[in-house]
Amino acid sequence: MVYKREWEGELNSLYYVKGMAMIEEGNAADAVAFIKELKVENFKFTYLRAMAYIKGGNKDLALKEIDACLKLEKDNVEALVLKGKLLWSMGKNEEGNNLFWAAYEIDPQHPEVKEFLTIMKPKADEYYEKASRLFLCNEHLEALAAIKKGLDLCRNNSRLFLLQASHVLCVDTCLLYTS
Repeated sequence: MVYKREWEGELNSLYYVKGMAMIEEGNAADAVAFIKELKVENFKFTYLRAMAYIKGGNKDLALKEIDACLKLEKDNVEALVLKGKLLWSMGKNEEGNNLFWAAYEIDPQHPEVKEFLTIMKPKADEYYEKASRLFLCNEHLEALAAIKKGLDLCRNNSRLFLLQASHVLCVDTCLLYTS
């Protein structure tokens, strides 16, 4: 019985490699058919089907497969990142960003999560600069809106948090002196 499980594991590994090779060679439809024929329902093969659907241009089916992956392993960073990138490609940037932030919470050192941060931080810094200018012009509501947009892009931007806190302190101080 133990040997049968070992052989099944080895055979599944070979099937996985074959499926991945088919995808990389551009045979996405053949890869999907091959993987479905195996009737193996686990994370690895579900993820492989999602990859094949993406390569084949079928984003809706890919999304369903990635959701199935996340039902099997809700904290799988690879699936979160893949779904985030797929949502971006579908124009659902905010949803994609949220998935990258979920991946960040699990593994901030993941290479694609780090790349995401290098993209988002400069964009958030632009909102910091804008909010700073708005505060100096006493346009507080617009400044707070800019801070919110910046924090939506980069939730760990300490400069934006400090600017937000200084605004609260400034408002509290103004209220104290005007009462």
